[in-house]
Amino acid sequence: MRLTCLSAVVGSGLAVTLLSAAQAATPQGAAPSPGESGPVVWSAYDRVIDLENLPKRYKCDELGSKVRDILLTLGAGPELQVVPLSCNTWSPRVRLRFSLLKRVARAKAGAVNLQAVPGTLLLEPGHPPSVTAADCKLLRQLKDVLLPTLPVRVVSYRFTCIEPPSRHRRFRLLVQAPTLGSHGEPAVAAREVPDR
Repeated sequence: MRLTCLSAVVGSGLAVTLLSAAQAATPQGAAPSPGESGPVVWSAYDRVIDLENLPKRYKCDELGSKVRDILLTLGAGPELQVVPLSCNTWSPRVRLRFSLLKRVARAKAGAVNLQAVPGTLLLEPGHPPSVTAADCKLLRQLKDVLLPTLPVRVVSYRFTCIEPPSRHRRFRLLVQAPTLGSHGEPAVAAREVPDR
């Protein structure tokens, strides 16, 4: 009987110690993950993306439209700028200036209180409409090069990029990102300094 009670007391003490250690490992001001509800700010990004060895040469307006539509699907604000720096090559370069919602700790939310809920966003041929089966490698490279630098989380993906594109081997990418709650965006939004 004493051994059982002692085990329970030691077990309780260990649980409290582990809980305290876990709380200490998460700083009070740390931003929550994209998959949680809570306050957000608009965070500005300025990126130059090098795409390599794509299976087709994109015209400037075509490449710009596809990348713009992908960023809008991820929740980019309307002031989005996509400027192809080199087109009609197998390895184009694109300059991106955009804002995305970024989760912040309540203490950093400021006076403007934008609330977000987690949203799961699907990218695949036809969604957004400009993305086709021929864009598999384009989307895969954006996933590998751009998404790790943004406040989004890749939930799952399937890329079977074969040439020529096949209807039976479609690609898909599921991303979790903060989306504005039902109240929408107020007239003035908090913004962070551009992340370079």
